[in-house]
Amino acid sequence: MSGKDKACYWWTQSFNAGMLFGAAFNTALDPVLNGSTNQYWGQGVDGFARRFGTRVTQSMAKGTGQALVGAIFKEDPRFYPSRKEKFWPRVGFALTHTLIVKNDAGHERFSVGRAAGAFSSGFSGMAWTPDPINTPRDALVRTGTSMGGVVAASFWKEFQPDLTNLVSGIFRRPPRLP
Repeated sequence: MSGKDKACYWWTQSFNAGMLFGAAFNTALDPVLNGSTNQYWGQGVDGFARRFGTRVTQSMAKGTGQALVGAIFKEDPRFYPSRKEKFWPRVGFALTHTLIVKNDAGHERFSVGRAAGAFSSGFSGMAWTPDPINTPRDALVRTGTSMGGVVAASFWKEFQPDLTNLVSGIFRRPPRLP
């Protein structure tokens, strides 16, 4: 990928409807899963807006950190499907390729960019997260959550064709009878 291609990839991966939907979904779940944090963020529309803004900003920090560090280490950030046929080898591939990418020469290596993106996401929140829930430990938890998103994306990209075929098969109309 050229530098321009990597910049376009960063833009399309960092600023899209999926990112906004994910931020809104996680924000909506936050009071249910972490009810005790509402006292720090606030409730209602104001609390939702603060949590949503945090999620969006952390997502942008993740994408930007991954892109910048990945460019320095000449990483190709795209996910390449495994081409394996059996389920468990594909699961193993999706797990291992969460942190393995190809470099510009086509060789597989540990992705410093993806790790940097997760840490960028986790620690960028320290700039505005309320003090009682703003410790390095909390930032590491956010980093782990960010890596969980990378794992989920890896699984989605590996199994998306199968899931799409399954869903489209379920919703196909039966043939008309004469």
